[in-house]
Amino acid sequence: MELPLASQNARAGHDATSLVRAIKRADVILARTAATETALAGATAFVNPARPQVHMCNFAAELHLPPGLSAAEALLDIHAHFQQANATCSFLQCHDADWPAAWEQPLLDAGYQRAPEAAIMRLTQQPQPPRHPPAMVQIVPARAVLRDLPAFHAHIIRHTYHTDADVTAQLTATFMDHLDEPRLEPFVARVNGQMVAIAALINLGDIGVIDNVQTLAEHRSRGIATALLLHLLDHAARAQFTSVILETLPDTPAMRLYQTLGFVELRRFAKWTRESTK
Repeated sequence: MELPLASQNARAGHDATSLVRAIKRADVILARTAATETALAGATAFVNPARPQVHMCNFAAELHLPPGLSAAEALLDIHAHFQQANATCSFLQCHDADWPAAWEQPLLDAGYQRAPEAAIMRLTQQPQPPRHPPAMVQIVPARAVLRDLPAFHAHIIRHTYHTDADVTAQLTATFMDHLDEPRLEPFVARVNGQMVAIAALINLGDIGVIDNVQTLAEHRSRGIATALLLHLLDHAARAQFTSVILETLPDTPAMRLYQTLGFVELRRFAKWTRESTK
């Protein structure tokens, strides 16, 4: 069951709580393309036992407590569901922007740990194009180069995260599944015909979510990611989104880039994880 993103009045202003929920909703939308969705009593489970190393294929979202259900009982229900599917729940995220206190001890007892907080950043001003844009950079829709996408994605994943062949294949298969979602608009940057960076925009009605921003290491600090993001933000402006947001870790080197483009940290939120996955 997908819980409401926010009331109509709240959505008009896109307060911090509704934007955290939007980020979580984007995760759910993409997960539906690569995992089996099941509504449980206090959560929505996404399971794909064939991809155990991909956390976005094996998690529980929208955790909440209906009347008469305790946090411990909800977690037992989640555990039983994943066990029956021969899978492991990699992480949990609640429906609320913050985890209610009633969840903390049951989560610890169940073997979960609080993950480092992610930052939600919102675009506060339309960025200006750079005075000296990088030469020879071409931005194209990712679906226009569909034949070459799997190899490029595998290459960028392998070199960014140092994954083995099995994990790389699982992550790439999941990325290709995500392309079945029509609300996802991925773009790639090419230099001299070679794909070197990728980023996507997810359409949530009047909210746009920037997702999956990645650049090959040898092409970083050359203005390529900036050019790619400016293209996405121009696309977002033409879509007339009321809010454009993204999720990132506060200590990532990309934080400075996002701030330069006009993004400001809005607030932070945390997931609870069980094991280290991608």
